[in-house]
Amino acid sequence: MSTLSERVDRLGRAFQELAHTAQDRLESALEVGSKKIDLLGLKRSVDRETRALGELTLQHLRGAPPPGTSLADDPSVRVVVDRLAALEKEVATLEADIQAARHRAAGRGPGPDQPSSTPRS
Repeated sequence: MSTLSERVDRLGRAFQELAHTAQDRLESALEVGSKKIDLLGLKRSVDRETRALGELTLQHLRGAPPPGTSLADDPSVRVVVDRLAALEKEVATLEADIQAARHRAAGRGPGPDQPSSTPRS
């Protein structure tokens, strides 16, 4: 039979573990929220670049380009397309980070491709 002090110690350790778990989940949830805000900013940039590409396309179509020229050959179009590609990669990376953070926030440990965290002392 355990003594009162052993029970109190066990209960103290259980509360400490619960506090660490709650802290870890809160930190993960805050990370998810922060990354979602970053994602909104990136998506706004994608929208801006897409609009710029549409404007360049409209200008090209209205301007009756010389025969043999292509919209794809226009250097300003190439710049916008390259920026869009880079932004889309950033969006994909950030969405994967959000999924990993959600996985951690749900208490299932690190995300699928994330190393396990070191235990607390």
